[in-house]
Amino acid sequence: MGRTLSLLADGMTLTTLKRIRDEKLYKLVTEPQTKRPFTFEQFCPHLGLHPSSVKERLRTLDRLGKEFLKLQEAMGLPRRQVRLLLTAPSEIQAEARQIAEQAAKGDADTYQLEARLAQLCERLE
Repeated sequence: MGRTLSLLADGMTLTTLKRIRDEKLYKLVTEPQTKRPFTFEQFCPHLGLHPSSVKERLRTLDRLGKEFLKLQEAMGLPRRQVRLLLTAPSEIQAEARQIAEQAAKGDADTYQLEARLAQLCERLE
């Protein structure tokens, strides 16, 4: 499962899962006994993934971007903070995306970025 989670952390894998979900490609796979198409929730376990984890990661990708996902992994951001940001107003999410883009470019110190993200989350609590 650890390997699966590391693959899920990769933006390309999530982008692929997003396409599968958005284009409903999972419906091309059917249950052997009933021949009914899978739902996305039924499809995920066949990849060794938990549907709720995939959905949360895809929400993060959709709302905060690929760079934020990389930052989340690198910094080990608590899920509580990520969930706060996912429900935040669009201005706060834009700030989080900007912080992640700075991290990707190497424009700022990691501790400064962590502090800025923590401040964003404090504003939401």
